[in-house]
Amino acid sequence: MWVIEYLNVSNSFLRRQVNPQSGSVSLDASTIVIISEDGQTRIRERYRVVDQNHFTYETDMPRDAGRSWEPVWVEMTMTRVD
Repeated sequence: MWVIEYLNVSNSFLRRQVNPQSGSVSLDASTIVIISEDGQTRIRERYRVVDQNHFTYETDMPRDAGRSWEPVWVEMTMTRVD
């Protein structure tokens, strides 16, 4: 199990990626898809588990209020270490 939290150093806050008031979580094949909303800002985050020690993270943002999504804005590969 992974626990993902978002640390925004510039604005000094820590948050879980989604909560019932600000978004949704769904499963698309082996990818977890999170849609977060905050006012006019929408973000789509995708987590694809590669194996028990690795996952990739991608973030997309729409330029048209969420009707369509721009290509990958951020992509990172994460590794669990002991």
